[in-house]
Amino acid sequence: MALDTYANLKIAVIEQSHRGDLDLKIDDFILLTEAEIRANPDEPLNLRGNEVIAAGATVVDSSSVALPARYQRSRSLRITIGTQKYRITYRTPETMVRRDNSGPPIFYTILGDNIVLDINADLVYVVTFEYEADLNPLSASNTTNNVLTRYPNIYLYGCLKQAFIYAVDDQEVAKYNNLFLTAISSANTAEMLSRYGESPSRAVGWAP
Repeated sequence: MALDTYANLKIAVIEQSHRGDLDLKIDDFILLTEAEIRANPDEPLNLRGNEVIAAGATVVDSSSVALPARYQRSRSLRITIGTQKYRITYRTPETMVRRDNSGPPIFYTILGDNIVLDINADLVYVVTFEYEADLNPLSASNTTNNVLTRYPNIYLYGCLKQAFIYAVDDQEVAKYNNLFLTAISSANTAEMLSRYGESPSRAVGWAP
């Protein structure tokens, strides 16, 4: 059985936990695992496939632009003025200084569900936002995602950890927690290495 869908993941968790009484709990285990994939005390998962470029636009006399769907972490923000794109610098909400009047923005921050610029826009500017998107949670209607497709062991070990937390089996919890965190670390290493092209070769000269 391929560990490639929501249904197959549930079957694998039951089989490997040797517990036949978990059917009604596995959705909770998946939900908790997804929360720990995004944020755990050791190392969150960072996938290239979750890096997204979205386009939007400013509104005249407003400094807010709605965040795109599944936003998790900002990478860069650019606005287009004429034919040129200019990078807008991120500031934390605490250090952001608002400017009076209106004009092209220089800084931005994230507040609630909005990108907030340091000044009201004087024109409609095209906004190009690069960000890390959250994963698509598994469910009966969304039967797979890029984590399950590429790194199914992360889901399996995370769900088994949650199953043994439920069963109050500390030894198995520790075992699967270590496997879960190792799987995330290994995936992050593979993702980082895949960002690089071929190793540079030593030039040996060229002749027609």
